[in-house]
Amino acid sequence: MNCPNCGEQIKDENALFCSYCANRLNFAKKRSGFQITAGVLTIIGACISISVGLIGIVPFVFLFRTFLAYGSMSYILVMGVFCVFAFAFGLMSSIFTLRRTHFKLSIIGASLVLASGFVIITSFGELGSSALVSGLVFGIPVVVLSLLGLIFAAISRTEFV
Repeated sequence: MNCPNCGEQIKDENALFCSYCANRLNFAKKRSGFQITAGVLTIIGACISISVGLIGIVPFVFLFRTFLAYGSMSYILVMGVFCVFAFAFGLMSSIFTLRRTHFKLSIIGASLVLASGFVIITSFGELGSSALVSGLVFGIPVVVLSLLGLIFAAISRTEFV
């Protein structure tokens, strides 16, 4: 390791001061709050996603025979399953973002949460215009939160190990 002030090689890696110029050695990386913000936003978006996903799965579990007659309700089941998987990957993504590791996996997980927001909107939209309002109410917050999380993670890409 070399001294950032005089350029001389420092033999002791635990040294706090340069033995040649006596200046303080400061190799600490500059960290911003963007990654913490990105991780928290992704967690919130993933939690909204799984809550809507469970709303889609629970009726099929308890009322399976009733829903066999309704073919259009299968969109809600697909949405529920996708939202549960998006939650798992979104949680993993936010943990990696908060720990500042695995940038690509962080982006992939947050992107799946973003996609789950769009799946929520389109699944409820297939049921009619009155259900589309519910899809927008639950889907837009997921899209906005995960998109902001992606942007903040991308801004702080240099802080990842």
